[in-house]
Amino acid sequence: MAKTRRIGSTRKRLVIAIIAGAAAAGMMYFYAGSLEAQANAAQSAAIEEYGGTRTEVLVATRDIFAGEELSAENTTMMPWLADLLPRGSITDPSDAYGATLAIPVWSNEPILSVKLGGREELIKVPDGLSAVSIPIRDDMAVGGSLLPGSSVDVYAIGSSQVRLVLADVLLLEASNGLGMQQAGNSEESGVVLGGSSRAALKWVTLAVRDESVAELLHAARDNTLCLVLPGQNAGAALIQHTEDSYETTDDAPEGPGVVQSGGQGR
Repeated sequence: MAKTRRIGSTRKRLVIAIIAGAAAAGMMYFYAGSLEAQANAAQSAAIEEYGGTRTEVLVATRDIFAGEELSAENTTMMPWLADLLPRGSITDPSDAYGATLAIPVWSNEPILSVKLGGREELIKVPDGLSAVSIPIRDDMAVGGSLLPGSSVDVYAIGSSQVRLVLADVLLLEASNGLGMQQAGNSEESGVVLGGSSRAALKWVTLAVRDESVAELLHAARDNTLCLVLPGQNAGAALIQHTEDSYETTDDAPEGPGVVQSGGQGR
């Protein structure tokens, strides 16, 4: 009899524990749903406060990088003020799902049609040149706001010297995400001015002659590289100053492809 009572008591405790666990899970579920509802309500209230027509737009639910495919797993539809939408924002998910990004998109940022497509569709290498990507930082590339199409000089900063590696080199693409922005947002100098939104610069792709590829990669491996954007008539003076410095210090690097002057980088 005592054994039967113990078994019955154990079963009761087990049933109570299961019920309590289910109740806790249910409360967590409803709590999460309440938080989501509150967030959606706050967002709707904020949008309505500004007035204007609302529309649904496709936005990123996380940071999505170039080459990633868009899907329901990394994007969602969200309400947005139509007057504040960037041009080219996607309002129909079927126009984007299955496509890849050519330019990174950050969390909660609207997906723009201009940012879709493989990178191979964006980078066009001029005849006779090769595309080479090198690591670079914002502070070593005119603040990181360089635009594709710019002509830059590449300097290598070593432990004891600074040398010109390539001059007048065409910049094909950069990781700052400015490649597809309207040309009207920048000056002809090749730098975006003002508070334009962009990603931190981590690499650039340059168009160089085949014989200069190895020299550029060696310089990137052994030195800190710096990109210089010469102003009008400034490039020749920079190159001459560098060559004169080498003549006086006997530090000039030897071998082909070290300095490309007079437009040879392009």
